[in-house]
Amino acid sequence: MKRMTSRTQGARRFVLAVGGSMAWLAACSFQDFSSLDGGDDSGTGDGDGDGDVGSGGRPNTSSGGRSGNEGGESSGGQGETGDGDGDMGGMGGAPEPELLNPSFETGSTLNWEVSPSSAIASRHVYVQFPTGDVPAPDGNYELAFWHATDSYDLVVSQKLTGLSDGTYTFSGYFSRGANLLVTMFAKNCSAKDPTPKEIPSTDPSSFTRFSLTGIEVKGGSCEVGITVEGGPNDWMNADLFALTRE
Repeated sequence: MKRMTSRTQGARRFVLAVGGSMAWLAACSFQDFSSLDGGDDSGTGDGDGDGDVGSGGRPNTSSGGRSGNEGGESSGGQGETGDGDGDMGGMGGAPEPELLNPSFETGSTLNWEVSPSSAIASRHVYVQFPTGDVPAPDGNYELAFWHATDSYDLVVSQKLTGLSDGTYTFSGYFSRGANLLVTMFAKNCSAKDPTPKEIPSTDPSSFTRFSLTGIEVKGGSCEVGITVEGGPNDWMNADLFALTRE
């Protein structure tokens, strides 16, 4: 066998080293790096839509339509942040307008029209904390009618707009003495406004709920309220009014 010279041996080592490096690079080129850019469902999304953000993979969108985050699926990538709010699924449209300040919790007749307006200054009608042992049906305040020396004839009402056409009920809670004339009414709601309903005397130690039903609304607006006629020392308290769809 022919003996290799030192130059031949050095050249062979170089070839072997280059060959080994190329084999290592080739082996590396066939490794799967998809976890760096594809995702293995181990990441957490940061979407700002209505969908629930799951602990891995795409967020759960069952609670509100399309989620704002459809990325963020991998441990190495970051999902795109969307700005969608999701569909209003199952909401059934916008809610009906409600009476404002229905229990007088502003401590005033705010949002209600009092006629004549001078009745507020003359203290024929006012908002108060309950003065006896009977709590207000809702909250801390009640609407009160009383005067020690004057007779009074008052209207307290509120007009709603944006109502859907249909049939409604106007209700309220009353506690009153004798000798007053009190009615609930609904007017300018349609061509068939109901007959006002008279509120009888009640147990003075409690509140009783009364309702005016069958209020037909056409055209989106309706005015509801009460009329109160009383003499000196005639009294009534009222609270928690509502206009609801039948």
